[in-house]
Amino acid sequence: TDVNECASPDTNGCDRNALCTNIEGSYICRCLKGYQGNGRFCADVDECANVETNECDSNALCTNTEGSYVCRCFKGYEGDGRNCTGTGNKFSCF
Repeated sequence: TDVNECASPDTNGCDRNALCTNIEGSYICRCLKGYQGNGRFCADVDECANVETNECDSNALCTNTEGSYVCRCFKGYEGDGRNCTGTGNKFSCF
């Protein structure tokens, strides 16, 4: 009979940010989305370090979070951070 090493974190060497998959006679560790590594060690991916790894609007601030990221529109813009539009407020020096 096959032992399910994934039944308990104590019986496998997978990182806490990895998915353990039981296979016949062994197991496989794979890092969760937002993490990278070999499954036994998974490090957070900084999606904000590269514009190609996040979906933030060019008028938004990208903030890396554990396993993900958050987009917030800059002041003077509104939206969900992935789509930001100017609020149309114009300031006058009069």
